Amino acid sequence: MHISFILKDSSLFSTWLKAIILRISFWKTRVIFRFLRYLFLIYFQHTFSELKIKGLKIKLKGKISVAGNSRKRTIVYKIGKVSHSSLDLRISHTKTTITTFTGVMGFQVWLFY
Repeated sequence: MHISFILKDSSLFSTWLKAIILRISFWKTRVIFRFLRYLFLIYFQHTFSELKIKGLKIKLKGKISVAGNSRKRTIVYKIGKVSHSSLDLRISHTKTTITTFTGVMGFQVWLFY
């Protein structure tokens, strides 16, 4: 995770996070994302200035921690400065899918530097 911030590579961070999501229990996906948000707010937000990163945005959309005939949900976490219309920010964006036993979840990562 730290190396992807140093290299400013959102695809490296996305593949790492995708591997974590596939290894954990399906029912704990939401808990893992809450932990990651806490981790970024407490630890990485202070190191963003050293790594010259201004913000991070993570979006997960699909059947998250539910099964059966239920609706899809969206989890969006924004840490730092994540404006898409600001001219002083460069954006590294990655979009991928995660296949679970209930269907396909969309997964996007934006890295602002």
